[in-house]
Amino acid sequence: MNVDVPAGLWIVALVAAAFVTIVAIGGVLSSPERSTARAVTAVLVVWLGIDVALGVAGVFAASPTTWVPFIALGIALPIVLGILLLSRPGAVRRFVDSIPLQRLIGVQVYRAAGVIFLIAWASGRMPAVFALPAGIGDIAVGLAAPLVAARVRSGLNGPDAATTRRVATTWNLLGIADLVVAVALGFLSSPSHFQLLASDLPNALITRMPYVLIPAFAVPLSILLHVAALGRLRSTERTSADVPAAAYFPTTAPWLANR
Repeated sequence: MNVDVPAGLWIVALVAAAFVTIVAIGGVLSSPERSTARAVTAVLVVWLGIDVALGVAGVFAASPTTWVPFIALGIALPIVLGILLLSRPGAVRRFVDSIPLQRLIGVQVYRAAGVIFLIAWASGRMPAVFALPAGIGDIAVGLAAPLVAARVRSGLNGPDAATTRRVATTWNLLGIADLVVAVALGFLSSPSHFQLLASDLPNALITRMPYVLIPAFAVPLSILLHVAALGRLRSTERTSADVPAAAYFPTTAPWLANR
């Protein structure tokens, strides 16, 4: 299937991919674990390079004769490997734990790059059934990220810590839900034997360069960041459960202790 991508859309998509990569690497390098941070940065660059090579070679490209789009493996494999690493004690988990929680959350401001889906839809290159929910959802999650991060930075260690954790947990769950919906709609609207949506305008663009870098790189990265942040939120909840309420009120703590 021939998919002509205008130069303007190439530029927009490549700028979006560069924005995602730069912001993600900036978050990685905020860790005090310098050697691990450099290693993780190298992994991110190699991962992106592999996706670019596969995308240019057309490996991810879907067509009406495709049974299972190869992009599904490109999304699932990094997520599975990442969750396995995050779930086991070791250098990776120590590295993630060393990054301030607000950075793990705030870094996803790059999700606002989902505007590229709306631009592709407006130019008639991407179906609305995918572009609108995926684009608007990503933009909403991305714009909310710095606000949630600021709330976590100022409110996680105080009397409203429980509310702050609920806000941050809800944002993370909504962020994951947005990605699940986008991937599902992308699968159902892309050309393959399983295409059920957008028969008048198959979503071939999402499986080809440069747009394929979003599902192949940004989506797994975002899900892993959400998983890491949720794990950290659970650990702070367990820690705060061991802290007496008087600890939040140091001036009255002696009075409470004498009661």
